[in-house]
Order: sequence, then structure tokens, then C-alpha cells
Amino acid sequence: MTRTKTPHEKTVPVQAVKKALDILDILVFEDLDRDGVALGEIAARMGMHKNSAFNIVKTLLACGYARRSPGGGYAAGERVDRIGQVNDLLAPATGERIDAVLDPLSRELGESLVLTALIEGRRAVLRRIVPDHPIVANPAEPDESVFNTPTGRVLMAHADAGTVEAAVDRHGLPDTRWDKITSRPALNRMLERVRRDGRCVVTDEKHGLTAMAVPVTLRAGGGPLVAALGCFAPTFRCPRKRIEELTRLLRKGAAALTEGDR
Repeated sequence: MTRTKTPHEKTVPVQAVKKALDILDILVFEDLDRDGVALGEIAARMGMHKNSAFNIVKTLLACGYARRSPGGGYAAGERVDRIGQVNDLLAPATGERIDAVLDPLSRELGESLVLTALIEGRRAVLRRIVPDHPIVANPAEPDESVFNTPTGRVLMAHADAGTVEAAVDRHGLPDTRWDKITSRPALNRMLERVRRDGRCVVTDEKHGLTAMAVPVTLRAGGGPLVAALGCFAPTFRCPRKRIEELTRLLRKGAAALTEGDR
């Protein structure tokens, strides 16, 4: 591998940070097969002692930006893949594919529509569409909530154990936000129920609002990304039969989003 390296003597505010980024550049841009780069090679390319290079690599390992390769070297880590996923998810081409599904779906639903993803333990809103309707449901909900919205609960139900752990670390247990859940076993049981049902429906009697969500598998950065597609409607427009119809339409939209990302 050859590399045009930015001179280390270049003036930057924090040289230690630049060295770490230079090593990350080696792992990301030069080891394209992700076979791994030996510590000695990293040190040589950086013009550093092995111990100094190892301390930086060890920090990248601890933070998830590097991983050990089967051959004993070091390769780009999971955090690098996650950055690629988010960049891909926010790319204009991805947005166009999503809009091509959600715009007609919103018209068919006739209700407010939202697409969310679970990113670093937080619920991030990717798209929100409010229809041109005399009476619509458009709740002012916190984007990061994962427990008090159907989309957040669906995201948690379909996330891997590590992601759920990160979300609990970030938000704590649901408690009053979801059926007074105050233990991990109780949370796991509720998430399993949502996963088994394949949807989550919540009626807020106080505000006259009914919300529901279904899971979506988006592909971003070459891998699967947990997402949820949901809608909000005034409760008076949501008898049982209407809820079933809205769920059917959401599932159709989720299937189209999954198919469109292949």
C-alpha cells in the first residue's frame, strides 16, 4: 500500500488528535479489504515508536474506531461502519428513494406519517409528513424519545442487545413513560411482545391521539439499519377497523422501503 501522508509537522491545535486521525486514515482508506495493518507498519508510516503508535491504536480500539483483524493487525472498527451508514442514510439519493415510497403512502393514509431510525441509542426522525387535512395529529414529541412513542418502542424491540443496552444507558428504564417498567426483565418481556406482534399501537386518551408503528429494515452503508414507520391520527378517526387498515398500509410501506433498498 502507498500513502501520501500529511506531514506531522503541519501546525494543528492538538497534535495528538491529528496523529490519531492519521492512523484512522490508514485503517479506513488504505486497508480497503479490511485485512488489517500490522502495528509495525502503522508505526513506520507514522514515523513513530511502536509504543506510541500502540497507545493511539489501543485508544481507537477502546472507542470502537478500530478492531483486531484475524491476522493480528488492526482494521477499521464498527464505529467507522456506523458513520458510513449514517452518511449513506442522509445522502440525497437515499432521500429520494424514501420519498418515492412515503409521499404516495401519506396520501393513501391521510394521516401524519413519520420514519425514524435508532442511531447511537437515540430515536432520530428521518422523515415527517403532515397531510393537508382539516384536522391532523402532529404531536410535538421529542426526537430522542424511545419509550413514549410507538416508533421508539418498535425500534427498541428490533434492536440488538448492545443497542438496547446503549439506549437504556442513555434514557434509563421507561418507568412512567411505558407501563411503569422499572426493571430490565420487565422491559425485555415488553419488547418481546412488541416484536411478536409486529407493531405497536398507543392511544393517548388525554390528548385524543392514536399512534402506531411497524418495523422497517433499511440498508445503509452496506448493512441493515433498524427503522420504524409510524402514523398519528385523532382517536375519533381510529376505531379498531381503521387501526387495522392503517397498520396494513404501514406494513405495505415498510415492505416497499425494504425492497427499494436492496
